[in-house]
Amino acid sequence: MRLTRQILLKLLRLVGAVFAVSLLTFLLAHKIPGDPTAIILQDKVNQMIPCGGSLLGKTVDCSQLSEGVIHPKGYEAPGAVVSICEADRCVIASDALRHQLDLDEPILTQYFHWLGNALQGDFGITYDTQPQPVWPQIAEAIPPTLQLMIMAMILSLVIAIPLGIYGAYREHRIGDRVLTTGSFLFVAIPNFVLAIFLIIIFVTWLGMVESVASPWSDGVWKSLSTFAIPAVALAMGMAAVYQRLLRSDMIATLQEDFILMARAKGLPTWRILTRHALRPSSFSLLTVFGINVGTLIGGTVIMEVMFSISGVGKLITKSIYVRNYPTIQAVVVLIAVVYVAVNVLTDICYSLLDPRIRHA
Repeated sequence: MRLTRQILLKLLRLVGAVFAVSLLTFLLAHKIPGDPTAIILQDKVNQMIPCGGSLLGKTVDCSQLSEGVIHPKGYEAPGAVVSICEADRCVIASDALRHQLDLDEPILTQYFHWLGNALQGDFGITYDTQPQPVWPQIAEAIPPTLQLMIMAMILSLVIAIPLGIYGAYREHRIGDRVLTTGSFLFVAIPNFVLAIFLIIIFVTWLGMVESVASPWSDGVWKSLSTFAIPAVALAMGMAAVYQRLLRSDMIATLQEDFILMARAKGLPTWRILTRHALRPSSFSLLTVFGINVGTLIGGTVIMEVMFSISGVGKLITKSIYVRNYPTIQAVVVLIAVVYVAVNVLTDICYSLLDPRIRHA
């Protein structure tokens, strides 16, 4: 009962955090210098659109003319976008387009209008020369980013857990000292610098993999091999931190009475380390693992640009450049939901790892 109440409280905090992030992102995005209507109209004040052409997913209809002002079919506000028509072409004015996009409304009015649509699953239309719904773009960008993040997470744990156990078991010996020096080295090297070194070694010198990541459609093995370098570059810094945390906690755990009792019973060392000492030594590792999701998302932005991965990071970078407010807003809210949800799951996992917390 208490666990259920705690989960509900954490979910309420999740909603509050996502709301705060969405509001701050909306305010900051609209402070980016520049006008998105200039991007939509191809950096011109006005643009001539042929009759029957499409703008923001709606058809420019020149069938109804009244003193040079068109009432386009399908628009809620007649004349909101298409201002003037001459012969078979119409002039799209930037100020009229701002009205169609509600960019002339107060900032909070724009936000609550967006929020109401977002709660219904409508994240708006992209602000670019070929407008399209926001969500399909994001849905297409999620799989490559998710693949890179999962590979980096798995690699970091696969590297860190065995080395952390070994470092605790061989405390202050030569192997532990080598691991300590190596971990400090990888923590100090930025992931993009490590990626450059890996490209030079495995792409330029050895020619083992390509420097451009391949999607799943090119084959599972090729996709995994080309994602390996960015995944390793992201994983090594995290693995170094995890190894140090696990080593420190496990050294303390190995001094506990229940470990001494296990040794007195004659249990094998590997069993004591993996079954009795690992679980209670994983709290710091689990906490930092949850927090590092945000750092990992930031690292994927750099990796996706370096390796031409068409993921969420590359999408939001492009959207910021062209002042594509709806895409920026949707991507940041998605990242916030993932980050907060992972941290809530991390808190829940504490009770599964240690019964003392569950029954407290």
